[in-house]
Parts: sequence; structure tokens; C-alpha cells
Amino acid sequence: MAEHGYDKGRLPRFGHIPRFKFALLPLALKFANKRSIALVTEGFVRRPFHGRIAILVNEHSTGAAEMLAQFAKENRPAIIVGSKTAGRLVSRSGVKIGNGYTLVLLVAAYMSWNGDRIEGKGITPDVPVDWSYEAALKGRDPQFDAALATLNAA
Repeated sequence: MAEHGYDKGRLPRFGHIPRFKFALLPLALKFANKRSIALVTEGFVRRPFHGRIAILVNEHSTGAAEMLAQFAKENRPAIIVGSKTAGRLVSRSGVKIGNGYTLVLLVAAYMSWNGDRIEGKGITPDVPVDWSYEAALKGRDPQFDAALATLNAA
């Protein structure tokens, strides 16, 4: 759907996580045959702590971590500090086909509300800081230090 065009406003909406386990079955049935859904929240309202949050990322940040970083990139409630994320967000499913081989099939893709796809691109931090082996040996974390410095300067 993402490649052929769609109206995101008409997608079925997943708006809350059920409070009780018995409510999971109706939810599963509701979305069972849907190919695409919109994951929505209560809405984005500026809060006093926005701009005072840092999200640390690196090349090992994948999946939901990249979704969170993309949201922060688009809506600016937090700064992103570290190194570029992996760009591995597409859901995959593996099927063993014999002789030690596995066939991996793409089953879903994530697209932000603004239409951005992270797969293969990753998220570039607002404050790029590489991890340092030498610093780690000395008990220092340059990415964490840069996040604190950036937040304290704001």
C-alpha cells in the first residue's frame, strides 16, 4: 500500500493497548485481515519537559527504538544523540528450507505519519557522537556526556 498510494486517514486505527488479557482476542480479530493499520496516540501536545529529553542511539538501535527516534525527529520533543541507527525496521519472517539455509521474507514495513521510511536509511542523530572504545576502557561514555552537555546548555 505504501508504494502504490493510500489515504492514511482511512486506515484502521489501533489506538490503545487493552488493559485486560481477555480484551486481546477481540482486538486480534479486529485487525486479523488488515494489511495496514495506523498506530495512533492520544495526540501530540507540547509538554514542559519537551526539549529536555535526550534519546541515545547507535548502529544497534533497531525496531521500536528507530520508531521512537523517528517520532522524535519529526515532532521534536527530544534531541537524538549518538551515531546513525541501523535502518532495520522491516518485519521479517524466516522459513527453514533445508541444508542449513533459511529463506527470509519481508512481511511488513513501517512508515511514519509524515511518510518517511527508515528501512535502509536509519536515523541520523541531531548531535552526532561516535562511541569510543578507548573512552569505555576509562569508564567514560562520550555519547551520554554529549547528551548531558546538550541538555544543560538548553
